[in-house]
This record gives sequence, structure tokens and C-alpha cells, in this order.
Amino acid sequence: MTELYINGQLAVLSEDFYFTLASENPYFTRSSNYSLDIELPMSANYAIFGHINRLDVTKKKTILTAVLMVDARCLLSGSAVLMSVEETRVKVQLVSGNAEFNLLTNDDIYVDELDLGSDWTPVVGRPIGGFLPASEMVDYYGSVDQVESVWLPVFYQDVNPENLNNNAQYEDGSNRFLPCPEFLRTCIQPYLMTVITKIVEHFGYTFDTSFFDNNFLRNVYVCSAVASLGISSALPHWTVSEFFDELEKFLGVITIVDEHTKVVRFAKLNDYFSFSDKEVINEDAVLHEFSVEIEDKKDDKDISSGNVSYDLSSVTDDGFLRLDRELIEAAQKTEYNTYDELVQAYNAMSDENRKKTLFVVGRRYYINYNEGDKNSLREVNLYADLIRNPESETSASLRIVPAKIVQYNIGTYTFLSHNFDYVRTDTPLFFNIPVVSFHKVGYEQSAFNIQEAIEGNVELQEKQKKSDIMEVAINTGIFNRHTVNGQSFDYAYPFTDYQQRPEGLVSTLMPYSLSLNDVCPDSIGNKLSSLNLFHSDIPYTIQFITDKLPDVNKVFLIGNKQYLCEKIEAEIDVNGINKVMKGIFYRID
Repeated sequence: MTELYINGQLAVLSEDFYFTLASENPYFTRSSNYSLDIELPMSANYAIFGHINRLDVTKKKTILTAVLMVDARCLLSGSAVLMSVEETRVKVQLVSGNAEFNLLTNDDIYVDELDLGSDWTPVVGRPIGGFLPASEMVDYYGSVDQVESVWLPVFYQDVNPENLNNNAQYEDGSNRFLPCPEFLRTCIQPYLMTVITKIVEHFGYTFDTSFFDNNFLRNVYVCSAVASLGISSALPHWTVSEFFDELEKFLGVITIVDEHTKVVRFAKLNDYFSFSDKEVINEDAVLHEFSVEIEDKKDDKDISSGNVSYDLSSVTDDGFLRLDRELIEAAQKTEYNTYDELVQAYNAMSDENRKKTLFVVGRRYYINYNEGDKNSLREVNLYADLIRNPESETSASLRIVPAKIVQYNIGTYTFLSHNFDYVRTDTPLFFNIPVVSFHKVGYEQSAFNIQEAIEGNVELQEKQKKSDIMEVAINTGIFNRHTVNGQSFDYAYPFTDYQQRPEGLVSTLMPYSLSLNDVCPDSIGNKLSSLNLFHSDIPYTIQFITDKLPDVNKVFLIGNKQYLCEKIEAEIDVNGINKVMKGIFYRID
């Protein structure tokens, strides 16, 4: 027997009630359970739909709670979406889990337009004069377990003092500091985990953060030069659906939504089918008429099997010094076991040979880099593509990208109490500072030349177009020791690779990297390189007989062969579920 509860009330079903229930695996489709259109008699269900078929009732998008019970089993717990209304009937569609979450977020809802809250730390924590004690650094530069966002310095477009936001002035000879001295240049930079949590909660769900436990990616934060205290202002102009698409690629995860608890969580791609229990369909339950559809391979853009790249602006002139594949193949390469061995060989070479050599240590590449009359070793190709198939030009493109990092002398200061002035000293203090591609004065439009605006030489804020990428860096909340001129300072150093060590840094950065090269265990490259494609590219459409709707998220054992299931369709009428079901499967290699 079939029972459908909508808005807490039992719906009246017609005698010819019939619909298709689809159960999809989020591993393949990012969806889960949903129905095709369900037709209900209007007159018998006035208590639920409240005369919405009348002409004077505004037809707006209506979403009601729904529970589908079939043969005393709950097959769906989610929402009923009103699809159409006529004089005598109403059509709804049922959704739950991932499908329900997609419904709420699939409209033109943009993450940078959501109300995700603000952080007023730079306002309420400002001193009247002088510097803050070092103990308060955690409020501005702490870890993701201590704060929701950081206020680290950031450049926009060019390394120019006029383009420096979230500047910080550090007292000469101590660890005291003055964060964000210019309020109109204050830019919130939320942790990625904060952003995900806020977005999920905005739609009434809870985010399970366990994926980030003991995971270096918990330290990733969004680099932003948009002057604002609002979290959403730091985000790109992406729809919520785009945001989760990009998250799944960058993190190597599947998004799973529990239809009963309304909890959203991430599962690692490699761990998704790791549980041992299986759905078993006996060979005699498989109908003989099944079809095998051979399709072109569609995995070139899959991060598990295809080539992967960051969506950076150009090949070489972007601060990342990336090299073309052809250049790497053609270059004279010399490999070394250690960096020290490389340095020793480099120092023994002539200038001419240095210029012709691509030095290789493991997955890292170096060249002789000339600046004026100075030659030095420079790492290159840190953000090159992850190549699995050299013959393929197609790649999965990641739009969450590492920010360019520069090492900049931010200096130290003394405070003159008699005139409340901060004076820079001669003591150098080099910091890692991200450089981002988009900037906006969020508090108010600065003055501009009206004639130049008329002539099109001034870009008004409302006409500025955001970058189509989200630039990120790593901040561990660890205050690293910096020594210069006999003085020691302890400050936070953001980075995208742990070898980005500014001059004077004594302590080591945590061994994390956003490189697509497998440069260390805690790197994007290592995570992506270890991904496996479990199944073949051939979809099998199989009809089978069963007493209940199987769990599509499990491994299937069908006729002594193992399969992964993309989708199962079941027909349901007033009497219950049809025991003949149809599924799309991929054989496990």
C-alpha cells in the first residue's frame, strides 16, 4: 500500500494513481531520490493545497514537506514541489536528500549575494593609540578553530603600496602590532570551511565538518581585496550549484545530504564505496532482456582520470612561472636526489650552462632566473597541470585556484605618543602576501573625475565584473619566528606551498601545498594523483526483480560480477511498488 503525506496530511490518491520514483547515486549525478510528476485530485486535497486552483490566488513556487511510505517503508522524506494547478487536479514532484538540496539552491542564487553574516573584529578591536599586544594576534590571524576569518595583508593586481589592503604595522623590537590601520582598506577573508558552513546553514541544513578533521585543507582561506566586513563579499559571483561543483573538484569529494537529519557532509571519492556490505541481486532475478549501450568516453573532464589544471589567467606571465608541456619535453633536464645536491651542481656550472638547464628534484622544477645582474635558482611550474594522459589536451579545470604569493618588505614601526604618529624604521620585515585579481571599495565609492567617467576612463563599482575564479591560500594560525638585525618576531605567514619562505624566516612552514604536482603528502597533487576510477565507461541497463528499492550507494553483486549503480527507477501505484525495476550500472574493473 502507498501513503503520501504532504504538509503533514495524508493525501487522497486516485484509483489510477501511478508515478516513477528515481533513486540516483550522488557519486555520478550529485542527485538522489526524486519522483517524476505525480497527479493528485484537487477537490479531495483542498486541506493540503488550500484552493490554489482559484484564479485570484497567486501562483507562486510552493514547496511543502513530504513523506512517501510504501509497504510500511519510508522511501522518501523531503519536499513536495507544486508543478502545475488545474481545475480538477494538481501535479507535484517529490524530492529528498541531494535532490531536495539541489532544488533549494539551483535557482539563480549567487553565493556573493547571500547574507552570510559579518565579522567586526577590525572595528571593535582597534586601539585608540599605539599597538595591540601580541596575544591579540589570534583574533586577526588565528586558525580555523579559533576564528571564522583572517585579516592578513593582501595586494590586488600589482605589488604596489597603494594596492595593499589589510596592511599591518608591527612595532620595532617587539611582537606588538597594529592591524588594518586604514579602515576603508579592510577586507574580510573567511576560511573556506567557514564559507561552506554558512552557506549550508543559510538553507536550513547542518554541515558535518568531519571531512576536514586532520586534513590540511581545513587551513585554506579565501583571499579577497574587496573592502567589506561581510563574508559573502569575498566570494566569486557563482551560483550555489557552481560553488559546490567547484568544491567537489578542488577537494576531491562527493556531497551527500541526509534526507532525515538534513545534514550535509563530504565523502572522499576514494572512500565512497569502501564499506563492505553489498546489494545482492541473484542471477535468476535478472531479466534476460538487458541492453549494453556503448558511449564515447566521458571521463576526460573527471578529476579521477583526466588531466587537471588550475584556471589561471595565462601560461607564463601570471606570477606562477608555468611552463608549456612542449618546453618541458624539449628542455635539457638534469635530475638530482636532493635540493642541496642541486645547489652544489648549480654553483659549479658556468652561466651559459645554467641558462640551458631545467633542474629537477622529485616533482619540483627550477631554472636559472636573472634579475638585473643577479642570477639565482627559481622554482617554476609549481602550478602546472596534472597530466595523466599526455595525448589529451582536455582537462578538468579547477576554478578554486592558489593565489599568487609575493615576498614583500612590510617593515617595522615606532609609535610617537605625543602626536599619535607611526614612523617606519629601517628594520626590514619580509612577509608572504597574496596578490589577487579583483578589488572593490565596498564601503563607499571614492571620488572620481566626472569628465573621465563620461569619457569611459573610470570604472564605476556597479559595473566592475568579478573574476570567475576564487583565489585561496593557507593559514595555519601558527606564528612563525622571523629574525632580523638581532631582533625576533613571531607572525602569521600565509602560503600556497611550504617552500615559500621569506627572507629572515627561521621556523619552517607546515608541509602543505596547493600544487597539482605531488610535491608532498599533504598536497592537492598527492590527493588527486591517488584518486582511482573504480568502474568501466560502459553503462549497462539492467531490469531485475526485487521486493524493495535497493540502496544505490552500495556496490552491487549481480550474476557474480560487481557493479556500481548510477540510477534505479521504480514504478509505484496505490497498491505499492512494482517488483520489476530498471537500473543503470557500471562494471567494476
